[in-house]
Amino acid sequence: MTSEAELIARLRAAERENRILRGRLERSESHRRSLELLKERQETLLRQNIREIALATEAVVKANADLERRVEQRTQALSKSNLALTEARDAALAASRAKSVFLATMSHELRTPLNAIIGYGELLGELLRAGTIKKATAATEMGMILEAAYHLHELIGDILDLSQIESGATELHIEQLPIRLFLRDLVQVYTPQAARQNNTMQLHLGELPRAFFSDRTKLRQVLQNLLSNAAKFTRGGEINVYTNSSEAGVELRVCDSGIGIAADDFDTLFLPFTQLDGNPTRRFEGTGLGLTICRSYCHLLGGDIKVESEPGVGSTFIVQLPWCPPKPPPLCESENPLVVPENAGPVLILDDDPAGRAMLEEFFGGLGITTQPASDLEQAATHLGTLPPRVVILEVLNHRRDGLQILERLAKDVPTHCPIIVLSQFDEVDRCRRLGAAACLRKPAAPDKLLTAITTHLA
Repeated sequence: MTSEAELIARLRAAERENRILRGRLERSESHRRSLELLKERQETLLRQNIREIALATEAVVKANADLERRVEQRTQALSKSNLALTEARDAALAASRAKSVFLATMSHELRTPLNAIIGYGELLGELLRAGTIKKATAATEMGMILEAAYHLHELIGDILDLSQIESGATELHIEQLPIRLFLRDLVQVYTPQAARQNNTMQLHLGELPRAFFSDRTKLRQVLQNLLSNAAKFTRGGEINVYTNSSEAGVELRVCDSGIGIAADDFDTLFLPFTQLDGNPTRRFEGTGLGLTICRSYCHLLGGDIKVESEPGVGSTFIVQLPWCPPKPPPLCESENPLVVPENAGPVLILDDDPAGRAMLEEFFGGLGITTQPASDLEQAATHLGTLPPRVVILEVLNHRRDGLQILERLAKDVPTHCPIIVLSQFDEVDRCRRLGAAACLRKPAAPDKLLTAITTHLA
């Protein structure tokens, strides 16, 4: 017979086992609810409406199916990424090949004028040493040297312009342009070049506004390139420049009856380092960067450039520009007048270009600041010895060969409290500062930036 104590012990053990089982059951129930919640969240992400889950096994199966679908989607995404990377690699290789062709072409283009400069220079030197040179011969050979130098300057200028555009260092200097006079002057300049190919060039002025704002230098370079190309690729034909205006802005068309361009080449026409005739022995000279620079400048000015052409018939390049670029010109910003620093004068202006000196003298004179113009170090030393300036402005563009040497020598003579501000077309900030300059501004320097530099360094 089982005693009462044993029955009680068994009963208590059964109760403990029952509590354990209930705890396990509760945990199992909690786990089941967690799985159902996870299942509902996954179904929400996958936009599937699953309303009931009967068994935990079914939930696991569906979770596995969802995981497999996600793995498949991820695999497809990786495949697309690999395809995009492959296309990017192919594009980079194509760009690299185009740049290699460009460098090979430029090697030929740069060597041609350099060889002419060196060859004619050596020949001229030999004739001078022999004393057998004639004025006519010297003039002819100097003309050849200058023509080759101008060509070389143009080639290097295109490369530097593109470098500035790609680095984002290009700045706009917006001003109001007399558009009619501006276009007449350009056409007049390129009419003789067109005539050398037995072409006629005419300007057809439509209705144009008086108030047109743009960057004179950038717009001139765009139109110069288009007119030069039209004269280069047209023989015994016509070149016409048409103007039109609307509420959106100005439209300029350069039309020629030259060799024309195939429609298949339109996509690559404005790409950098890409030329329609990439052979170094091609018929026409040039860097092939002109149209790339044109499109970049048009975009900077808030406009665009398009082309219409047919082989053997001719080409029309259409430049579309707004009345005023997105950034308002200084003439429109009357609420932000120039701040003139106190005791800023006199300002010593060292520049061997009379036009450059006159422009800076006029600028500072209009602000009531006295100036000391100097064309060389000797004149600068005279000013330093009589009335030491408060600020020195050195223009190194025309001193390109020895401009930095002039800066180094000038820094030794200028008092330490007198800042030297360098104006240069080249990016030489670090070198100029090492040689003693307080600041180096890229040409042409905006008036507010020049005054800000003066104010900062005087303080």
